Amino acid sequence: MIDNETIEYKVGSLLKRFNFIEKQISEILKRYIAPKTPEKTEFLLKNVFHNSIVNSASKMKLFFDLNKSNKWVMIEDEDLKRLLRLRNAITHGDTGSRNVTVDLGIPSEDQNHVRIYYHIESIKGNGQLETLESDKVFEELSNLLDDLEIKTKEVLEKI
Repeated sequence: MIDNETIEYKVGSLLKRFNFIEKQISEILKRYIAPKTPEKTEFLLKNVFHNSIVNSASKMKLFFDLNKSNKWVMIEDEDLKRLLRLRNAITHGDTGSRNVTVDLGIPSEDQNHVRIYYHIESIKGNGQLETLESDKVFEELSNLLDDLEIKTKEVLEKI
């Protein structure tokens, strides 16, 4: 059974990974722009790439656009959209009052007879509400982050 403390730990772990990838993407953008002086590099990193100016989603979109035009690595557009939508769902969703479904099943040796599912809601690009079990969201996000982390490392080695 998953509880709020477990959910908050998983959210925190995923956000830590997002932050790491955001730093890698900032480094990719910095290398691509290639400021000519240390002062310009510092300005770029401290001001232009500051989250209050260019947020994480915008940095990712810039990276994906550059990746497409430079053909550094293969990344699917749908993966980016899904990653950003699920990230927003866990970071901006109402963490204090999640929708809960209780499944009262027949007890067996390998399964608890009561299972609680916490849900995370996300709005799709077409405006429809998508409700997902939090465990599945965490697993999917983890897989998408694994893939993006590998690909950003590959790009850093190329540029």
